[in-house]
Amino acid sequence: MPRVLRNATLLLFVMATWSTTAHADWWDWMAELSGPGGFHSRGNITMTVYCWHGDVAENTAEGTTGAARNAKWFHLLQDRNAKGPCIFFDTRAFEVKDLNDPRYFPTRLEVYEAGPTYRLWTPLEIGVGMGAIHFHSGSVITNRVIFDVPRVSLKPLLLVPAHQKFRNGGLGFLQVYYRVSVIQGELTQDNFRPKPGTTFKTNNDFVPSAGFMIDPIALIRLIANK
Repeated sequence: MPRVLRNATLLLFVMATWSTTAHADWWDWMAELSGPGGFHSRGNITMTVYCWHGDVAENTAEGTTGAARNAKWFHLLQDRNAKGPCIFFDTRAFEVKDLNDPRYFPTRLEVYEAGPTYRLWTPLEIGVGMGAIHFHSGSVITNRVIFDVPRVSLKPLLLVPAHQKFRNGGLGFLQVYYRVSVIQGELTQDNFRPKPGTTFKTNNDFVPSAGFMIDPIALIRLIANK
C-alpha cells in the first residue's frame, strides 16, 4: 500500500478512535438548541451520490483512469478541475447524555439530509441541504424538516497538490464540514422530556455545527483503485 494511503488510513483510524472517547466533541460539534444541548457525536457519514461531469481521458500523471471507470454514480470528481455539481447524502447522530443536566433527560437525535454541492476549488465545496431531524427523548419523539444554508465541505487531504492527482481524487473521502441549519417550525419543552420547571419556545431555530465526515464508498474505491 502506498505511503500516502497508509498515512491517510492511520489518520482515519486515529480520529475514529478519538471520536469514541472523551474527544467526541472534537470529532463533531453541534451547538445547543434553544432547548436541550450540548450534543456529543454518535457517528456520521457522507456519500457523493451523483456528479455531473464530462468524460475524462486516462492520464497517469493526473491520476485519472478515464471515462470507462469514471462513473457518475457514487464516485468523487476524479478530474481536479471539474466543478460538478454533485448530489450528497449525509447522516449524523448526536446525543445529550448528561444525567445531571438540570433541564432535560437524555435526548438523542439523528439528521438525514441531501442536496447539491458545487466545487469552488479542488479541496473546497459549498452547497445547500434539506432533510429531516429526528429527536428521541424516551417516550417523546419529534420530527422536523431541516435546511442547511450553507453547507461548506473542506477535503483536507486534497490541500496538498500532489494528493489531488492520486487515485481519481479518492483522498477526498475525508471531509471537514461547517453548516448552519434551520429547524423548521415550533419547538417547545413538550417536544422533549423536560425536568420540572423547564420551559422554552422557539420557531425556526438556527443551529450551527461542524466536524469530520467520512465518505465510505469513496474510501473503498480509493483502496480498490476504482
